[in-house]
Amino acid sequence: NPNLVAEEIKNWDLIWIGSWSELNFSLGYFYSTFNNAVVDEVLNSGLRQTTNATIDPVSGIEAEIGSQQQRGYYWRMAMTHLDNKPDVSLSSADTTASLTLGYTYAPHSISLINSYASKRKLPATGNPSLDNYYRSDFKATYSISSDFNATLMIKNIGDETLLTPSSTLPYGIPERGREISIGIELLNY
Repeated sequence: NPNLVAEEIKNWDLIWIGSWSELNFSLGYFYSTFNNAVVDEVLNSGLRQTTNATIDPVSGIEAEIGSQQQRGYYWRMAMTHLDNKPDVSLSSADTTASLTLGYTYAPHSISLINSYASKRKLPATGNPSLDNYYRSDFKATYSISSDFNATLMIKNIGDETLLTPSSTLPYGIPERGREISIGIELLNY
């Protein structure tokens, strides 16, 4: 779109942060306004075009709490809830949350990440919705040397059927099922 102009976003955040010996906590409220928001518009032909639009502000709350124990264990919980979102953001979940559990003891590191997203509406055909979902991922790392890590990742451990919202289809686009990868990470380069 040759007439597209850069969008301008103004954010206001009010955040309270607490930190103690083994516990960190934050609670925040955010409010964002948009000028010349860049959005995808579905044309009558079914094609999408990126264009500028006037959209309502987005606002919500965020909270996070976590702990790093001296023995290498850690956990973190995070949650975001949108209390106001524009129609162009229908495909975004109103509430997302995660819980991460992990253990690090050189040269090993393991983590389990659990994610949640509430019901999402689809912009196409009368705004049907996608169900809320839970997903778990796992990552293990072994430090071979200061330059290399060996990794094992398992995404979507439960092989859940997850869908990504689509702006043109009356249902979501399927995401990958369980994905297992083994690799070597090159560090310091």
